[in-house]
Amino acid sequence: MPLKWANKLVTHGIRVIAESQLNGCETNIHLLGHSTGAYLIMEACAQADKKGDLFKQDWRISQVAFIGGDVSASSLAADSAWSQPLFEHALRLTNYSNPYDHVLAVSNAKRLGTSPRAGRVGAPKENAHPKAVNVCCGEYFKTLDPRNQRFEGTFAHSWHIGNRVFARDLAMTLTSGIDRNAISTRARKPDGSLMLIDAPRPEFAALWEMESSPG
Repeated sequence: MPLKWANKLVTHGIRVIAESQLNGCETNIHLLGHSTGAYLIMEACAQADKKGDLFKQDWRISQVAFIGGDVSASSLAADSAWSQPLFEHALRLTNYSNPYDHVLAVSNAKRLGTSPRAGRVGAPKENAHPKAVNVCCGEYFKTLDPRNQRFEGTFAHSWHIGNRVFARDLAMTLTSGIDRNAISTRARKPDGSLMLIDAPRPEFAALWEMESSPG
């Protein structure tokens, strides 16, 4: 069934993007994949590369975000053949992970623990693809009381919905005006990786595109 929907994404999504860009469309297209949605995005790009006409076209998507992604952490490695088509066509992939996501622990258990999920453990630390950045949400997640939060489904797997801090980080990611390592809602963990924090946007960010008046 996931393959069926991945092919629909190729037909009704990627093909439309490719044809529009071939005709001069310059609109930025972003892809967000929650849970199995991450798999659908990855597989759709892989399937698109098997189509002769799409394989020859230089179609582009801007930002890709995996949110609680139910794909293997190893698929975000630089040497993963499966994710290569996605990285070839995307500007950047941001993987939001949460080590307390027990829903993804169940998904991993179905694979006998041999394929940890990217949405739970993050991207590989040693050989992550250079276009992939992992943002660990665990420390921030621990501060949230589910009774005071808006969410759909299981809290640990869908707390992102309606969360102001996550929305702020995602918004700055999609606008891509700030380097992925300098987004204000991120801080460095002791091991050098990035984690989500509650912080405001840079105070004067809205004015950074201001230009001086002629003369």
